Amino acid sequence: MGSGSSTPRAERGRSGGAGNGEEEDTFGANEEDWHLYKQMARTRGEIGGDESESEQEKEELQWLERLLHKYDPKTMQREQEETNYPQARDFQIELFVERVKPPEVIYQPSIIGLEHAGLSEALEGVFRNLGHKLRDRVCRNVVVMGGNSLHPNFCDRIFYHVRSACPAGLPVKVTHANDPKLGAWGGAKLFALSGKLPESSVTREAYEQKGRDYLEEHEFSNPYHPTPKA
Repeated sequence: MGSGSSTPRAERGRSGGAGNGEEEDTFGANEEDWHLYKQMARTRGEIGGDESESEQEKEELQWLERLLHKYDPKTMQREQEETNYPQARDFQIELFVERVKPPEVIYQPSIIGLEHAGLSEALEGVFRNLGHKLRDRVCRNVVVMGGNSLHPNFCDRIFYHVRSACPAGLPVKVTHANDPKLGAWGGAKLFALSGKLPESSVTREAYEQKGRDYLEEHEFSNPYHPTPKA
């Protein structure tokens, strides 16, 4: 009698039902059966909103994982392996527009946040301020040099900008220097050895009096335009 009184009610019902010819009570054998109690608790307000949503999210995640295991077990296995061990792509850098952005900065500094004129704007400004006779001469003799000119199609891009800055029908010739990297240095070396360097240099007195923007004009220099006073 003592052992019979300690048997749980549900178990007694199942064993008694089976012995009396009734259907066996299997409620609680599956995990889904207990969801009924959770739903009843939510209805009575015994489970808070956050906890209810958390339980619901967990159930949805478990359901999705079961679907993935069923229809795509390889992906689940691969994801499990990737979470445990570093993969080759963890040490790779993917390049997309970054491959073309660095050279384009020369023409459009604004793409990296610099408020400066690009090479195309500088060319337009130069040809716009030249007189007609000088502009015609310069258009026929544009020499490109510098390390940046080694970028593919650089001279073609310069030709396009010069062509658009000059009147239609005016001949345009763009020449790439034989030694683009040291061409400018070689020209400065010849100028320094010509004896014209002292008279073309800015003296200390002129620098202190006129400021850092001042330059002595000579046959190879830019024209000097004083900085407007604010």
